Amino acid sequence: MIDAMAPLSNGVQTGIRVPVILIALAGVVLALVGIRRLGVGAAVLGALGSLFIAVDQIVTIVWVLHLSSIATNTDSDIDTLNTANNAYTIADAVLITFGVALVVPALVVRRGNPQATVQPFPPQSYAAPSPYGSPQQLPYGGQPTPPPPNMPPQGMPPQ
Repeated sequence: MIDAMAPLSNGVQTGIRVPVILIALAGVVLALVGIRRLGVGAAVLGALGSLFIAVDQIVTIVWVLHLSSIATNTDSDIDTLNTANNAYTIADAVLITFGVALVVPALVVRRGNPQATVQPFPPQSYAAPSPYGSPQQLPYGGQPTPPPPNMPPQGMPPQ
């Protein structure tokens, strides 16, 4: 019978994590480049969170390589392997938790001045020209024409 299940090689495990490290480092750079748009608080939180995620992936690569070296060493015992594995597991959980805990608030933190990022268009920028001309061209200074004096008030039937 052939064993189809085998652990991934060290090269494959490293290759899987390198793109994540590069994306996380790009997140650090983008957060710092966008500091004016995001605001200082959100940019710092996003950069630190992305940095923690990158460090977590680097620690995971070290974890794989260290456990592999312990396993191939004939002088080490199972307790040494378990102790190292447990330490890396705890470090991994702490780093990824800090990273996500910093990135998530960075996505919802707003700048102090909302006017700095959103500028509304002037109301007349989308207005179609009036067939009646501008209000200055209408009689009575743009006000509707008053009814003649002998007309009843609006909504009242004539007598």
